[in-house]
Amino acid sequence: MKPTYIGTMAVIFVGVFVASAQNPLYPKAMITVHVVDEEGNPVVGAKSGGAFEIPKMSGLGTESIAHESSTNSNGNVTSTGETSDGYVFYGARKEGYYRTANLRYLFKERKENRWQPWNPKVEVVLKRIVKPIPMYAKHVDQNPGRCDGDRF
Repeated sequence: MKPTYIGTMAVIFVGVFVASAQNPLYPKAMITVHVVDEEGNPVVGAKSGGAFEIPKMSGLGTESIAHESSTNSNGNVTSTGETSDGYVFYGARKEGYYRTANLRYLFKERKENRWQPWNPKVEVVLKRIVKPIPMYAKHVDQNPGRCDGDRF
């Protein structure tokens, strides 16, 4: 019995899939986010984590793969993911606190398909909402109208 082209392609595809799962395309990174309040106390139950940057499949720009979880009793969340450029964005949010977002950590170097230092601990300080100030918005027409002689 002769092997078929489709069978051969299926074996190659499965082999590539298994190999890529064992050896990821981009180095892995691990980061621990430590969330505290203004007094330095751990904030339990805050949503936090990391967003790992990888190139888009189109080859133009990057996309973020976010990992979010609730902080533990020590105010910590650990996230793991792949990143092509060593950047991980992180932040935290919880009801009753102002959101802190778009903080960035840059890993120093690659070693054995991992970003170093492995699992750095970064801190996020959440500030309580004590006396919120109402914000009002007003629509302003940006079209100045027609020009009439020397006036606009």
